[in-house]
Amino acid sequence: GNRRFPEEWQLWYFNGVINNKLKNTEEAKEAYKKSLKYKDDAFEALVNYGQFFIERNLDKAIELYKKAVEINQENLDVMGDLAIMLHQKGELDEAKIYYDLAINKGTKNKNLINAYGILKRDLGLE
Repeated sequence: GNRRFPEEWQLWYFNGVINNKLKNTEEAKEAYKKSLKYKDDAFEALVNYGQFFIERNLDKAIELYKKAVEINQENLDVMGDLAIMLHQKGELDEAKIYYDLAINKGTKNKNLINAYGILKRDLGLE
């Protein structure tokens, strides 16, 4: 990173958050992208940037969420979202890994628990 501005990534991250709240989607996307240029393991920036791709480019969203989950295994919502994206994409075995992790870590997310039931049925594990 740039030594003179070690917090540069945070400034871009906050810029992204603000633009997102103002519904300036493209500006927010650019700001998160710049944030990650300065700190490529900024968990929140990875997740927020990834959210822009869920509808349009699932592969890109999955790539960003995987990186986020590598960095922080305690955020069960992000882990669950990754499991569901992989499930939607038909990557059932890989989806199961993240479902298992989230479930074993004690997620209370009902949607995730229901989706996991569907996955187990799809894999013939029920």
